Amino acid sequence: MKYVVYAIVLALSVPLYSQEIRLDSLWIKMGGYPVMAFSPDSKVLVLGSEILEPVKGAIRCFEVETGRQLDSITKISFIDFGFSPSDGNLYIVTTTSIDVYDKQRMLVRRMPYTKGGLLSFSPDGKYLALYGESSISIVKSDNAEVVHQITRPTEFQTKSYFNGRVNFNSDGTLLYGKNAEDFGSWDLTKANTPFVRKMTIGNRAVIGFTPDNRYMVQQSNYIWDLTTKTQVQIEGLESYTNQLGSSFALTQSGTHIVVTQKGTRFPLFINPYQKKIVNADINYYAVAMAISPDSSYFAYQYGNGRIHVHRISWQTTQISDDKEYLRPHIYVTPLPSRDSITIVLVLPKEMNQVLLEIHNIVGEKIGEVYRGSLSEGTHEYHYRSGNLSNGTYYIIAETPSQRYSVPFIINQ
Repeated sequence: MKYVVYAIVLALSVPLYSQEIRLDSLWIKMGGYPVMAFSPDSKVLVLGSEILEPVKGAIRCFEVETGRQLDSITKISFIDFGFSPSDGNLYIVTTTSIDVYDKQRMLVRRMPYTKGGLLSFSPDGKYLALYGESSISIVKSDNAEVVHQITRPTEFQTKSYFNGRVNFNSDGTLLYGKNAEDFGSWDLTKANTPFVRKMTIGNRAVIGFTPDNRYMVQQSNYIWDLTTKTQVQIEGLESYTNQLGSSFALTQSGTHIVVTQKGTRFPLFINPYQKKIVNADINYYAVAMAISPDSSYFAYQYGNGRIHVHRISWQTTQISDDKEYLRPHIYVTPLPSRDSITIVLVLPKEMNQVLLEIHNIVGEKIGEVYRGSLSEGTHEYHYRSGNLSNGTYYIIAETPSQRYSVPFIINQ
């Protein structure tokens, strides 16, 4: 297998830049849709509600640019849904089964499953974590076979808010979440999935990770650096604890996350690497939020009555030369990818040993992008990916002090 790599390395005097965000309103839909997800190609927004009339239990699909309804899945008592990171299929958890729909939204598989639960995918899409009040089930995505069953403390089994949603880490070996009075992780590489307490991290539900597994976001807007096990202090962001469902959205590259403010629950765009809020001026109480995989659209539920959809305009402005808050980070565009990808690596200082590789879903190296020294600044690498089969791959970036793993999806 032959790979062709083109590298463009910018000059030493690359200035630093800061991004500003402008949201252009596209459309508004009335009705409460507490569950939402963008399709992998960012063209369709799927909205679900258990209470919409005249059909109870409706999942509706809308064209992102126009708001035009494409089709719907009705008469289904669903609990949660989401798109698989591996094949892009839509998984719907109901009270009696896990239903799988393909990209044409045709039912391709119905797997009997009566335990229900909120849905989280492993990074490779092979497993689902289904959170219930009394237990956590890890099941295979192709047949719903239970491979791990985690029982939560008896005294908290009838009070779901004492436990909360759980999520896989970026390599799928650990499951993070609160467990009654202890926050921690479950080791999925071991048969009995032992629970490991992490005393330095607060006991709140986990609502998301950045793709490099560096930052974890907890209910309601706590951000933790998993390398140092310390809370990330964002200038102007006040943390708060709320047992209600938490809003959270993330760009595919992980360079920006969206959490809510204390008191108002207004959405805030955060750059965790720069530890700064990027003001987008959204003055609405948000219940659920989502960013499209290509980072071009932002959707949120305003209270219980309407859905707002915006196009995101990323604007770049030059800032000062104070680089102390910057750390190396990497992202991939476009997402999902077809014939080629662009890998962007930003370094806060010159580094003598930098390695960029491409690995498949099982960790095997399938290509080397760069090895050697790099100057301070932004470096772009254009990689021809047209001969890769559909699925999830990882950019592995190693510097003298860090190792990053950033996923990207090939969808021919």
